[in-house]
Amino acid sequence: RAKWDALAQGPLKEFSRQYGKAIEQRQDEAKLHQLRRLTAPFLLRRLKTDKAIIADLPDKVAIDEYAALSAAQAAMYQAVVDNTLDTLAAARDDPDPLKRKES
Repeated sequence: RAKWDALAQGPLKEFSRQYGKAIEQRQDEAKLHQLRRLTAPFLLRRLKTDKAIIADLPDKVAIDEYAALSAAQAAMYQAVVDNTLDTLAAARDDPDPLKRKES
């Protein structure tokens, strides 16, 4: 926790002040461009559609692993599934599903 606190008070706070607020709140395109220029050398982006690298990529390997659930695990899983389905059904019937619900 002490390391996080030190980071939050130092570099993270400085980053937020210099870039975060400018980009998120003021939509400062110049700051966004500056941040992208600074971080670009550290980002590696490889796309499978890029013909130059497709030969370097290995074939996709998919291995399905199955595990049996105990009765308690199966019941808990089913409860989560049922709750999720109920939530989705309620959201589908709600005329404004994105509004905040008061707890």
